[in-house]
Amino acid sequence: MCSLGFVGFANAAYNDVTIETDTVIRVGNQDFNVFGSNAVVESITIGTSNFSVGLLDNSSIGITSSDRTTFTLSPASSSEFNSKADCSRSESRLTLTGSGNVTVTITPDSDTCGSGGGGGVGGAVATLPSGITLPYAHPVTAAEIRANIRTLQVALVSLLQQLIQMFQSQLQGL
Repeated sequence: MCSLGFVGFANAAYNDVTIETDTVIRVGNQDFNVFGSNAVVESITIGTSNFSVGLLDNSSIGITSSDRTTFTLSPASSSEFNSKADCSRSESRLTLTGSGNVTVTITPDSDTCGSGGGGGVGGAVATLPSGITLPYAHPVTAAEIRANIRTLQVALVSLLQQLIQMFQSQLQGL
């Protein structure tokens, strides 16, 4: 088991923050595990009493609580995301899926959910305590992409011209 300390805030171009399955998100003295396939979000900010995820279209994150903690969402609902909460005898689960551009703040409640059927979660891969900032990758604009493509095209043409000259020299030597 590996414990990796990082947190605070992460932001990227478009759904570029990937949080591996079984990563532990620590909020205050409570631990929550990421479940399902890897979480892919635009950003994540972890504080001492809550955490926020930036969701875009196709962003998703699922978390579990072995203490069966319930969660309060802010905003509670929106056309920009879907939420699903489940509870079993061993854990509670919360799944958020983005369908637009929204930041959802997730606050663990002091309450626990009702009982249901079994289930469990594996060991932690990483721990996200509060207070540390993840690197930021700025969003890339369409103009920057076009400029980068143009620069690559110019470089490619130059390389192709050099190859043609090299082949012509070799053919003349035959």
